[in-house]
Amino acid sequence: MDNAVLEAYGWHLPSPTGEGPGVRLLHDFYEVDYLPENDRIRYTIHPDARKEILKRLLELNHKIHEEEVKAGLWDKKQQAKEKKYKKSKSSPDTANEEQPGYGDLFN
Repeated sequence: MDNAVLEAYGWHLPSPTGEGPGVRLLHDFYEVDYLPENDRIRYTIHPDARKEILKRLLELNHKIHEEEVKAGLWDKKQQAKEKKYKKSKSSPDTANEEQPGYGDLFN
């Protein structure tokens, strides 16, 4: 499964675009520091591979967000409306009103 995920992202082979080489997972038993001290040994990917994958996922997240902003999918006014909607949604007097975007699905 790990290799299938690398392949899906195109990280299984050296990158022709120069974004970096493929990630070598190096599966083995490693001590992972985010578990309790008495139970830290797990069969997993190498810690450096884990850091590299997380770094690439973060970069990808930023890239996709930037594209969404350029496409107008992140509008500050829309976010404020959504916050206001979420707040009013929880008030008892709006419980039976039709919810925007959902028709009468929740009524």
